[in-house]
Amino acid sequence: MERELSRHRLEHRNSLDTKMDKRPKTTRRFDDKRALILACATGLINRNGVRGMTLSEVAKSISVVPAGVMYYFKTKEQLAATCYLQGLEQLQEFVTLGEAGADAAERSGLFLSAYFDAERRAALGEGNELIFYDDARALDDSSVTVAYIEMFRSMRHLLVGAALAGYDRPALNARVHLFVSEVLWSPAWLPQSDPRDYSRVASRMHDIMLHGIAAPMSVWAPLPLPQSAMTPQSATVDAREMFLRSATQLINEKGHRAASVDSIAAKLGLTKGAFYHHIKTKDALIVACFERSIDVIWQAIDAAEAVSSSALQTLATVCAALLEYQLLGNVPLLRSNALASLNEATKASLYRKYNRITYRFASILSDGIADGSIRLIDVNLGAPMIMGMIVCADYLSSWVPGITITDAVQLYARPVFDGLLQEPLARRGSTFHS
Repeated sequence: MERELSRHRLEHRNSLDTKMDKRPKTTRRFDDKRALILACATGLINRNGVRGMTLSEVAKSISVVPAGVMYYFKTKEQLAATCYLQGLEQLQEFVTLGEAGADAAERSGLFLSAYFDAERRAALGEGNELIFYDDARALDDSSVTVAYIEMFRSMRHLLVGAALAGYDRPALNARVHLFVSEVLWSPAWLPQSDPRDYSRVASRMHDIMLHGIAAPMSVWAPLPLPQSAMTPQSATVDAREMFLRSATQLINEKGHRAASVDSIAAKLGLTKGAFYHHIKTKDALIVACFERSIDVIWQAIDAAEAVSSSALQTLATVCAALLEYQLLGNVPLLRSNALASLNEATKASLYRKYNRITYRFASILSDGIADGSIRLIDVNLGAPMIMGMIVCADYLSSWVPGITITDAVQLYARPVFDGLLQEPLARRGSTFHS
């Protein structure tokens, strides 16, 4: 990661030097028009992904000809990269506000307050939209990669403190990834709340991050689930299941734009004709992969509920099993960034299906409050946070290369249950066990 970062930094610096040499002297009118273009492009990326954001669509939205946009940004890739860079600058501003806190708990709280206040202002039309990062990796821009890594490091600084002093860098990175993932996943569920409640969302989300969902003295004891319990029942060795697994791997690795029909067919040793026998279009393939991933999560929930003795154990079992499922690599869940490539109606349909799973998690959390295994929390926030941890788990290996499944469960999944800033288990002498 460090070697890759150094290479990206050099490319980024050279790119910036070139751009600065060619950058015209700006006027207020120039800057206002550029800001308008970025705001419009950000909204289009949020709704349609990078693929669905075109210079002509941006031009149409602000009532100019495409050449009027190309004067500022020569290609849509350059425009998209600038949108992401601007978004990462905004996150850095929220980090700066958070740095005024006395400790990690206060710093993270100030950051969340600033972030959700910006979301509130955007929802009320008082500020520009914050960009969604679902499609950033598909863009594959080195300057965006560098800026994202720098943002991650800034986030890590917010969480450093006495409580986590015993953690090494990989262990700390796992928790920072969880924090960042929960924040960046929030646009998937935040619109279900009224903007007037966004400050309430920030404080309650912060409470769950600090203290987790488990009741005091509850026992952390996830049960093992066989991988077969999460394989779609009709497709144990079915050709379509194998096809979707391979497609999911390729889309996760290369992005939905790079995972071509040819590459998927070649991986399976199939012809294009055989591909179209299974799936008619590339978008239909992405939808089928999401449908499979959703089915896997439901299978895990049903299997966990059948063997668990409490709601806490059900949730711990589901999270541990799905984390193992993701990190094994050969049967992954499709990463959420592929949603950005789909049209609005299809995307909304899939979000509704994810929301049904989230609703079940909320129901299980309510059961846990009743049986005493879950502390009193806002289940409407706890549930999407569990979902966010699951859907973002596949990125964990990027920040903690070579992490084992056991460590991933302890350092990434478990903090959702006992708190993000808890001390290492060896120092706590906790009664929790696995």
